[in-house]
Amino acid sequence: MSQLYSYADFVRDVEWRLRLLSRTVTDPNFVWPGLLVLDVKDGLSAEAFTIGTTLAQRDRLARELVATIRKSQARRFAWAMPCLREVEGASRECLLLIVAERRRAEAAVADFTRSPGEAPRLGHFKHGPFGGGARRISGRLVEPLLEVLDD
Repeated sequence: MSQLYSYADFVRDVEWRLRLLSRTVTDPNFVWPGLLVLDVKDGLSAEAFTIGTTLAQRDRLARELVATIRKSQARRFAWAMPCLREVEGASRECLLLIVAERRRAEAAVADFTRSPGEAPRLGHFKHGPFGGGARRISGRLVEPLLEVLDD
């Protein structure tokens, strides 16, 4: 029997699983793939995706993610992807987490810590200045993902 998660429980569970997964990484040069976690009828499902660097690759990825979400008939999803953000004039490596269900989406960011010769470590997720449950998150990759839940 599947476990039905509340939205808040799903967010906490995904964040915990990502931190746990981070602890298994041993390669100092490890770069996270994109990771899609789906809350489906039979429980949780996860799949890794190559993100790519060109707009064409990211557009193709968006179409692939939309098709995966639609086919799964997921109630909600979490999309995690590595990115860079500016902090006090310096670029910082982080993991962006977007969690969404019908008419609800939010984002969180966790910084990576890299020490020479050691695998990257994922910090705790911080939800944006917009607070949890923000109704509008945008971006070339994100918008198609959010729209699929409203179909």
